[in-house]
Amino acid sequence: PAAAPPAEDDDPYVLHAVVVHVGGGTGGHYYAYVDPNLDGRWVKFDDDRVSSVDAAIVRAEASGGHLGGGASVGAYLLQYVRKSDAGSLGLAG
Repeated sequence: PAAAPPAEDDDPYVLHAVVVHVGGGTGGHYYAYVDPNLDGRWVKFDDDRVSSVDAAIVRAEASGGHLGGGASVGAYLLQYVRKSDAGSLGLAG
């Protein structure tokens, strides 16, 4: 029989970045949210604009939704980092 998965992961992955797509099937715009130090303080990178954002905004946009007129917003890519590797990657972790 197959081994049962561990009850708790001793080396979890944490969300580091989210790439978001806004638009429809014929076009749109991409931008990224990054938690650079894995401390819950998110930064939005949108072309030449960089700003701090609340984690609730990242969650809401990543979860997706319709904006009307055939447009929607949602996560296009999620990047996770193994917590034990954070230090070697230059992240506070």
